[in-house]
Amino acid sequence: PPPIAAQLKRRDAAPPDPRMAVWPENWPAVQLFVALGTQWRRAGMTGARSGLDYGAIAPTAALVGIEATADTMRRLQIMENRVLAIDARRRAKRT
Repeated sequence: PPPIAAQLKRRDAAPPDPRMAVWPENWPAVQLFVALGTQWRRAGMTGARSGLDYGAIAPTAALVGIEATADTMRRLQIMENRVLAIDARRRAKRT
């Protein structure tokens, strides 16, 4: 929803609505994931997402004031893999 999306983009914000259930240790990675929203690589003619552009992670993190650590990367990869799994399920339903 727009109010939650707006809060996700605020770097100084605490986790939004408690119904979202973002653990505090995940909050920086969630904010970075949202900031990387336009940095998906696309595959071939289908345009299906194939993963985040990892070259954009460190500069984006620096710009938004989030420390890019190995732990942050691991958390980003968990979210990335979840999105890719959801996309794959959606594609499978269409065929």
